[in-house]
Amino acid sequence: MSKGTKHVKEVETTATAACAGLTSTEVILINNALNEVCNGIDIPEFSARLGATIEEARALLQQMRGLYTTMHSR
Repeated sequence: MSKGTKHVKEVETTATAACAGLTSTEVILINNALNEVCNGIDIPEFSARLGATIEEARALLQQMRGLYTTMHSR
């Protein structure tokens, strides 16, 4: 991220979840990283290395895309 960019703002955390405020730039970065991990590169032992199945990662990618779309439709 460029100098002066607002970073993730923690809103609330529990033992099993976190709620955070993200800028549109941060949403795009996470979306693009997930897209590469899910579709661009082959990762041997995906689940062991990332702690989630490819299906779970793809579901999160879809959620990030939806979040980005919602942010830019306002």
